[in-house]
Amino acid sequence: MKEYKILIGNKETTFRLDNFAEQANGSFFVCSGDTVVLSIVTMYKNKREEIDFFPLIVDYEEKFYAAGKIGGSKYTRREAKPTNSAITNSRLIDRAIRPAFPSELEGVDVQVVSSCLSWDKESDTAIMALLATSISLMISDIPFNGPIGAVRIIKKDGQFVINPSCSERNLAEMDVVYSGLKDKSGNILINMIEGEFKETSNNDVAESFRIAQGVIKELCDFQEGIVKEIGKEKVVFEIEEISEDFEDFEEKKLVPMTWAKGQWKLIIDFAGRGNIRSATQFLAQIQGITLEEATVLARDSAAITVVNGVSRDVADRLLIEFQKLGMQGKIISI
Repeated sequence: MKEYKILIGNKETTFRLDNFAEQANGSFFVCSGDTVVLSIVTMYKNKREEIDFFPLIVDYEEKFYAAGKIGGSKYTRREAKPTNSAITNSRLIDRAIRPAFPSELEGVDVQVVSSCLSWDKESDTAIMALLATSISLMISDIPFNGPIGAVRIIKKDGQFVINPSCSERNLAEMDVVYSGLKDKSGNILINMIEGEFKETSNNDVAESFRIAQGVIKELCDFQEGIVKEIGKEKVVFEIEEISEDFEDFEEKKLVPMTWAKGQWKLIIDFAGRGNIRSATQFLAQIQGITLEEATVLARDSAAITVVNGVSRDVADRLLIEFQKLGMQGKIISI
């Protein structure tokens, strides 16, 4: 067993690696007070070629036993569907970590399960679960461009409080969660914000943002130190390369044809979906070929990546043309 401690605000948080879930790719406990959250991450290493998206599943589980509530004969003994808080916590974790997975995990099943094992009725289990998920992914062999730091900040009685208790949150004028990660130069990029504000000034929001960046940087540095000590080597997936012939076709034919045929709305629709089906439909209409022929072309040439490039080129050209006409706000209605 290994323990790592960090002071966040005025509370000590313990990250603990134990012999739980040894067959999983990674797992970690995060403890604060008498609250304990366990996060487990797993990955199926064989790609599913028939799908063109990243099948990530994030689940946050909370049970009555975590708060010491064991129902008697007059209560329903079997817990059924997740509570609203469990669903929102799952979504919060998902929004924070999903952008940090590399594109080569398309078609690779990854599952994240965070469980609240004990709750002292004061600690914020959502933040703890997100931190436990981040460090579990970081020490595992699952490709992940983390770590992710997260913090909840409130303003109560004119003072900012970092990672407040549940009772403090009930009296807050502002309650906001920030998550973020480092860019290549080491600066903190905030990638998720969720909050509730009651007539809060712009200055207060900006100050909470600044505080969050400092705390998240500490958490990212802390997790990187753990990874250097116990992190596993990451699995490497092959990245499908685009042929030079198709890149030449994109530059010399696809972009000019899209522009010449006035297929603006089509490319904007693709940019909103960005999947293999919409790429195939786009290629079929632009080239004047059948869907079957376009499907072969799309599969053989990593067409999603190419058509994404086309959509950016056409969108940039649209923006320039519409700026000349003073019509920036009308692009989507074309």
